[in-house]
Order: sequence, then C-alpha cells, then structure tokens
Amino acid sequence: MKSLIPILLCFINLYSLGNKPIDYKVFFDDEIVEANKYLRNNDKIFIKSCKRYKHSKKEITAIIYPELLRYNYLKDFFETSSLELVYVKFGSKAADFSIGHFQMKPSFIEQIEKKILSNSALCKKYKVLIIRNQNKRLVRINRLKSTHWQLAYLHAFIDICLIKFPSIKKESKKNQIHFLAACYNIGFNFPLATIKKRCNFKIFPFGTKYNGNQFCYADISCAYYN
Repeated sequence: MKSLIPILLCFINLYSLGNKPIDYKVFFDDEIVEANKYLRNNDKIFIKSCKRYKHSKKEITAIIYPELLRYNYLKDFFETSSLELVYVKFGSKAADFSIGHFQMKPSFIEQIEKKILSNSALCKKYKVLIIRNQNKRLVRINRLKSTHWQLAYLHAFIDICLIKFPSIKKESKKNQIHFLAACYNIGFNFPLATIKKRCNFKIFPFGTKYNGNQFCYADISCAYYN
C-alpha cells in the first residue's frame, strides 16, 4: 500500500489544477533540477554517442527530455525486478514496461532490432545492437539499464524514423523535433497521418486513460530544444 502513495499524490496534484493552463516548468520544478543534473553527469557519454552516430546532442536530448522528467517524477514508484523476470521468461506480450531514464520498453527495442535487420545501411551502422546471444531478452533488459545502450537505441530510432518518413527532413528543425518526439512517445509504427494527428495530444505523463489536465510530450521537447 505504501508504494501507491507517491503515484496517488501525483494524480491528485495534477487533477486538482483543473482546466487551468499549466506550465510544465512549474509542475516539474524539482524534476527539471534532477534531469539537468543527470544530463551534466552523462554529458561525455552523450557527446561520444553523437559523434559516433552523427546526430546533434541538443536534438537527441530534446526528444527524450520529457522522459527524464517523468522518470524523476515517478522513480519512487518504479519496481521492475519482478516484471523483468516475467519478460525474460515469457516475452513482451506477458510483460512490457518502461526501464531507465529514457523509459524505453522491451517491445520498443524489439521493433528497433527488426527495423535494423531489414535495412542494410542500418544493419551496418548499428551492428552493435544486433544480439547474437541466445538469451536475447536478458541481454535487452541488461542493456536498458545502461545510458550508453539506451543512447545507441535512441540514435537507431531517429535514423529509422528518418528513413520511414523522409518528408520530415524538409521540415524546419523545430518541426522535426516535434515529430520525432511524438514518434518516441506514441510509437513509430503508425502511418504518418496518424502520428501527425496525435502529435499534439496532451496525454503526458499519465497516458490516455487519465482524465485530468496533462501536457503534450512533443511540446515539452520543443520547449527544451528552444
């Protein structure tokens, strides 16, 4: 019962604000401090990964920034050890859950792996992500606990989206960030029209089943980027 108290307080806090406009910087005040601390502590890892995979540090950080806020907001509630065991034994259909600062799910990693294997250019660039070990699920779980590996998957996600949706390359940088952030939040397997339709939905950080006032994930990414 004690483990439910933090999450219940979160819901009550956000719901009590009613329909009034909410500044995410006010709501996530403490979480922003923690997120920025995490980014400072891992700056060298971010820089190294961006050099390796040829992406902008500012851009990749913007895409996952809302997840850093959510992670710090709900971290006292997360307990995934039992879910990890279920996933390793039965797969993502039995247990699919967010892990680490980037809040990646095993199913998300599985989708990325399939896209990499289906494209020769991606296969060459991200061959390090191809798991040779027979116990692939255990390898994925262990990787998702590492900033180094989550960054590699994030870079692969960006390249997958740029290949699947080439038209976004012609958009302004702000629009690109907004779209990629929406893909990260919603999922990249949807058609372009579906993602564009949903990219402004205010369903962060509690999802579609929560009826209270929430934020638009992609808007927070763009606000950070700017």
